[in-house]
Amino acid sequence: MQKVQKTPSRIKRRVLKITCKKEVKVVKHIINIVVGDWSGDGHNVTSTFVMKSNFSREEMNAAYEIATEMVGFDITKHLCQEHEDWYISAELVEKFQGFGISLDLEEDFENDERFEMTPEDFVNLYIKLINLSAQGFEHEMIKGVDINIGGYGLLGM
Repeated sequence: MQKVQKTPSRIKRRVLKITCKKEVKVVKHIINIVVGDWSGDGHNVTSTFVMKSNFSREEMNAAYEIATEMVGFDITKHLCQEHEDWYISAELVEKFQGFGISLDLEEDFENDERFEMTPEDFVNLYIKLINLSAQGFEHEMIKGVDINIGGYGLLGM
């Protein structure tokens, strides 16, 4: 009897078969929500939050636009838009609370008329605004793992 040596392609097929046997929940959309200087024309720092959603980017944008009309305020244009501007006014927090949007924010120790916002707070507010106008919107925030593959010199241009 001849001994068959496992080739890389046989190993790949075996791994693929094992992986496919796991139950995988089908996700309709994977969305990257980018906070910060996404255009790279200022401080060039961003935070990316990844979510699974049953809404497409277009559906989320449409729901968000409806929500901004409902509350009369667009956070993507008028909140935390300047360098080192990480505050939301107490008045605006109250406005959102009037629409059932609760925010768990840290008070600013220097000024009791505003609260500090983190990138996570900003994304949570954005999602809560979508929820305000969109029936059936479902999402789950997910965190992947990084695989560092080199290429240091590619980004020094």
